[in-house]
Amino acid sequence: MGLTRDDRGVATYTVDDAPTRNALGTTALREVDRALAGLAGDPSVRVIVFTGAGTVFSSGADRSELGDPALVEASTRLLSQILVRIEDSPAPVVARVNGAAIGAGLAIAAAADVAVAAREAFFVLPEVRLGLVPGPAAAACLARMGQTAGLELLLTGRRFDADEAARLHLVSAVTPRADLDAAVQAIINDLLEGDPMALRATRRLVRRLTGPPMAERLRAARFTATAPAGGYDGRGARDVHDTPDGKDADDGHHSQDAGPESGDVTLTVPALGRPHRVDGIVEHGDHRGRTLGFPTANLSFDRFAPVPEDGIYAGRAVFLDEWWQVDESSPLGAAAISVGTNPTFGRRQRRVEAHILDFDGDLYGRRVGIEFTRRLRGMVKFDDAAALVAQMKQDVAQARAIVRPR
Repeated sequence: MGLTRDDRGVATYTVDDAPTRNALGTTALREVDRALAGLAGDPSVRVIVFTGAGTVFSSGADRSELGDPALVEASTRLLSQILVRIEDSPAPVVARVNGAAIGAGLAIAAAADVAVAAREAFFVLPEVRLGLVPGPAAAACLARMGQTAGLELLLTGRRFDADEAARLHLVSAVTPRADLDAAVQAIINDLLEGDPMALRATRRLVRRLTGPPMAERLRAARFTATAPAGGYDGRGARDVHDTPDGKDADDGHHSQDAGPESGDVTLTVPALGRPHRVDGIVEHGDHRGRTLGFPTANLSFDRFAPVPEDGIYAGRAVFLDEWWQVDESSPLGAAAISVGTNPTFGRRQRRVEAHILDFDGDLYGRRVGIEFTRRLRGMVKFDDAAALVAQMKQDVAQARAIVRPR
């Protein structure tokens, strides 16, 4: 749908891409950036409204682009430009949050002057679950919700509802979806009553008195995200939609600090309040596990995901919904998990495979998360398949004893 205007000077930009649930990939971000740049130079524009088509505000980053560093860099730079354009806009910006606002979508809503959300909307800052560093999202949201809430939401990547978003000041008001248009129009009408120059000066005054400018916050995010560090940042995490210049933080020299990628997956529980998890889509494997009597779900995951060190783990498999959140209504269960190349059979491709205990269904094409509870052993090359099967039986027994039913 793009950009529309009415005779009052109200410009509405609608992200409309149903197949991606209004994702903000490079093409969409470039169009938004171009539209905001044009509106900034048009004195007839009195109010700018940003929204999504249908019942979704924006699903955030286009996941099909996450594996391409050039696209990650471009989308990061574009989102950062958009956030600065919103703050520097001559006209007030209103976010009409008609549904889910995830990642970059939530960043744009938080950057707006006024955000009105449908009560049915929900919000997620999922970057850490994808092995990413939330730079622009942090720059936009922390100014609203502060450090305490920011740490909790940015570190857990959990989903939260519109009422919580209002309590955290990420949105200004919440209303039933049926009343959303009326609520937004009431705000627009009030804004149109103000003098344009007074509105512009007041926006600038309020923003300057309540914290550093957006451009400065983005520079701080870039510096922090690209500085050498242990943990996720130094060993594989990337900024997507999250540093002004999209520079890659990984210089190829990885530290061996304790953490998921050193094999000690237990350390993430105090930090995240849940086990470390790798998300992906189940793909067809070589069916070797089924031949050996241990069928596995072979996970296709993002190339930048923080995957633990090669070895065998006890853990759990969970179904994920269309928003990549845990689907509690369809539990899978305990699993013996293999990370690595399986040297016994000379395989070179590194994989994450899970033998899900007491489950023999077809998972092909399903979104699945693999939770890592404890490392059982390292990856070993066995002399033959019989020795491997004997060890796998022990691994399964250990996993069953460690991972209790929920």
